[in-house]
Order: sequence, then C-alpha cells, then structure tokens
Amino acid sequence: MLSVFLGQKFPGRVTSLKLCRSSFCTPPEIQVKQIELPNLTVCVGMNSRLPYGLEDFLFYDQTEGIIVLLYGNIYNRDSLLKNYDLDESISQPELISRLFQQAGSEFVKDLNGDFVIFIYMPAKDEFYLYRDHKGVAPVAYVADKEAFVFSTDIIGLCSVFSEGSQVNVEPLLAEFRFVDMKQTPNKEIVKLLPGHYQIGRASCRERV
Repeated sequence: MLSVFLGQKFPGRVTSLKLCRSSFCTPPEIQVKQIELPNLTVCVGMNSRLPYGLEDFLFYDQTEGIIVLLYGNIYNRDSLLKNYDLDESISQPELISRLFQQAGSEFVKDLNGDFVIFIYMPAKDEFYLYRDHKGVAPVAYVADKEAFVFSTDIIGLCSVFSEGSQVNVEPLLAEFRFVDMKQTPNKEIVKLLPGHYQIGRASCRERV
C-alpha cells in the first residue's frame, strides 16, 4: 500500500496522512511506515513476511532535488540498466529517477511492469503520477486548490473522505451497463486510468 499527501492541508477534513492512515485497510502482517518529506507525507505499507525495505519504495536525491516513490515492480530492469548504462546495484526507485532525468516524462514508455510511480520535485513543486499500461496496480486520487492526495488503497481513500457524502453506486453497475471507469464509490475520488499519468503541482493539476 502506498498513500501520499501533497500540500499543506485539505480544507475542513484532512491535514496529513497522519490523521487518516488508521482508516486504511491494512491486515496485521502489513507494517505501515510514515515518512515526512518536503511538502509531502508518505505512508508505505510493507508486508513483514516479504524481503522488502523502504529503499524498494522510496528514493530521495537531495542533490538533484527529486523524490521517487514506487509501488509495484519493473520487469525489464536488466535491459534498462544496460540500455541506459547504469549501475546494477541501484534500487528500482533510483532506476526510475535516472531514467526520468535522462529521458524525461516519456521514460515510462520503456517500462515493462505493474506499477504506480510518483515523481516529485520539491523546488519546482511539480509532480508526475503514473499508472502501468494494463492497470494491474490500482491508484486513485482526490485534489483541490491546496492539496493532492492519492493512494493504491482505493477503498481506504474513499473511506477517509466519506464524511458527509453518499455512496456512489455507479461503479458497482459496471457489469450491467456502461459506466465511467474513473469513478469510485466516493464521487470525490477519481481512478487514474491504465496507461495514463497525472502532471501538476499541489495547487494546479493537468491530466494527460
């Protein structure tokens, strides 16, 4: 599970993920770690039974001013390391950072995997949120003028922002009629579609 709060506050309800992470659906074997970064609060849920560490989810290069978060896996890692002439010892999030810096925002076209990737540059207050081409990894977000919040735990995110709102039944009817696949049980929460990415700042977003 990966959840991120970008910005200073979400007016009237959520000021950071510290206030809402307890509402997320995390089984006992999932250890939730909270990390505070510039203008960014990150919650990472890691399965204690699997050999993963924080470095498998997060890379922060203070010199270059870039933060990379990864939920999922890159399957063509070896060929990417070779094609971009990179050190084999680097982590997957650091690999993504290097690809982004060399190839720009379209680097994702070279990736084969199931993933949600978040890239943030604090000095520019600029972010990129990517979802894999087939949509294996889930992700949804909510935004206003002051903050941007996303999570791979879609139901948990819907629950956090459920106060005062009715359940949106439209996505539950997808097997019976055409519905907008960006919808979730909470009308405020929007799914990022497979093969799409979101570009923007905490106070200004553009969907691509």
